[in-house]
Amino acid sequence: MSNEVKRREFLLTGSTVLAAGLFLSVPRARAAEADMHVFTVKDPANKTLLEQKHVPVIEVPESITKGVPFPVTVTVGEVIHPMTKEHYIDYVELYVDGKRAGKATLTPGQNAPKVTFFIALEGPATLKAREFCNLHGLWEETRQVAVG
Repeated sequence: MSNEVKRREFLLTGSTVLAAGLFLSVPRARAAEADMHVFTVKDPANKTLLEQKHVPVIEVPESITKGVPFPVTVTVGEVIHPMTKEHYIDYVELYVDGKRAGKATLTPGQNAPKVTFFIALEGPATLKAREFCNLHGLWEETRQVAVG
């Protein structure tokens, strides 16, 4: 096993290094999620291009039966987000009534960022999808679902 520290891992941990006799503090590349600003749509009738590319879109079946698993598809943006090594979606998460129900880590070079989770509900719930863009931060959307 190599002792070499990968740049991304080093930046994510946040460290102090000695460079040319000076101590430099290297900030965390990503703040803890609890400290991160979460972006949402400001005006649903007039979404900006940035919002159109980043706000998660939550799709569920028209009819949901109590206790029966069903698909929840989360697509990042109404306008498909790029997945290049320079600009990509790092992960997509799904929450049900505030509790994380799933997380999918994505890789640059993949097709359009779209993830399907399967969940079962016992009653009406609030679904929240979150996604993290390496350039534009953490975005979320919520959707109320009824159970028939």
